[in-house]
Amino acid sequence: MDIPHYTLVEKKEVPEYHLTGYLFRHDLTGARLFFAIAPGDDNKVFSATFLTRPDNDCGVPHILEHCMLNGSDKYPVKEPFVELLKGSLNTFLNAMTFPDKTMFPV
Repeated sequence: MDIPHYTLVEKKEVPEYHLTGYLFRHDLTGARLFFAIAPGDDNKVFSATFLTRPDNDCGVPHILEHCMLNGSDKYPVKEPFVELLKGSLNTFLNAMTFPDKTMFPV
């Protein structure tokens, strides 16, 4: 598998999920991309996930997650998931904060 401007770092079969996983690194930024192919599964999934390692347990990453989904001067949408659901075939929209990362799957 070849993706322009990305270098394949690892290819791995994951038999328990019946898929093949590919880990790529973006040549310029070093950003990582994980791509999985599961033959026979019609679901299409995308997630933007960011490392958000906190300095303490005050909940800053979770607060930032909510701030990001609360719009801005340039993007004044207060409920982006509600708006996306109005014109989308998505079956899952959410945001999740983990101890070391924040994920925005669609």
